[in-house]
Amino acid sequence: MRTQRSRRIFVQLKSLFLVTTAGFTILWMVDFRFRDEPTLFFVVRHADRVDNQDALTEAGKARAQQLKSVLGPLRIKTIYSTDFIRTKETVQPLAESLSLAPVLYDKVSDDFLRKVKSEHLGQSVLIVGHSNTIGKIVMGLGAELEPAIGEKEFDRLFIVAIQNGKTAVIPLRYGE
Repeated sequence: MRTQRSRRIFVQLKSLFLVTTAGFTILWMVDFRFRDEPTLFFVVRHADRVDNQDALTEAGKARAQQLKSVLGPLRIKTIYSTDFIRTKETVQPLAESLSLAPVLYDKVSDDFLRKVKSEHLGQSVLIVGHSNTIGKIVMGLGAELEPAIGEKEFDRLFIVAIQNGKTAVIPLRYGE
């Protein structure tokens, strides 16, 4: 009798363990499966140029290729660029490799940044600007501090990650 009772308790405990394990597995799957995908904005200044010329230098063209290497594997869905030659040449290698046509924007405004944030939830987006607009873009996407970019700095890359209402900014450098 005792062995039969022990066996019944063992079977019940085993069933409880399997149900609990399955429940935790389902909870784990639901939690991660339906969690918001992060929205990632990659914000860069156009690549190297000489003084006030609009076209890129050879170093700038090389940096544009490096940008393609850095961001190419990251599933960029949209590329924003101003209508200057230097910004369009900066995004050209990446845009061609991803078969994307850059979306041109005129100026950095609150409306533009709200639109960009709302239209690209859960996506990865590249925004290329200028030394006097990168800080505004990063701030407008949710950064607490406006990054300063020097007139001769062409290697700054800011990743603005937004998930579940929280924003993180990661300042990096790329290229040589």
